[in-house]
Amino acid sequence: MKMERTFLEKATAAHVFCLQSRLKGDRFSRHWHDIAKMAQSLRLAASFPAKKYGELVVTYKNMFFAEKDQCGAAIDYAECLRGKLRLVPTETAYDVLAEDYEKMAEDGILLHNPQNFWELMGECTEIEQRLNLALPG
Repeated sequence: MKMERTFLEKATAAHVFCLQSRLKGDRFSRHWHDIAKMAQSLRLAASFPAKKYGELVVTYKNMFFAEKDQCGAAIDYAECLRGKLRLVPTETAYDVLAEDYEKMAEDGILLHNPQNFWELMGECTEIEQRLNLALPG
């Protein structure tokens, strides 16, 4: 799978977490780590934003990964392409994700000297803003 599509698959998984505020298993925070690393790549930067891949991902996710937010409303993945992508969780979800990330770091899942969670969330905040400005619909 192309890196651009993988990036958007992970970004939409992060988006769902932000709307649901619950993990779907251990080591889910790996997606944010991967998002930040892929966003740094020259290949991704050259194609950023990859709207054609976004449309493929949105279609696929709406068909096979129907999800609901905390209130039970259907999540519309197309919002991710209309400037409403969420990569950074709020409140208790932030703490849950931080705990998962720290556990991954302790278990040696990440690189030898992984960045701390708060730096990672800072990067993801910038990525979220950049994508939302580039993909306003």
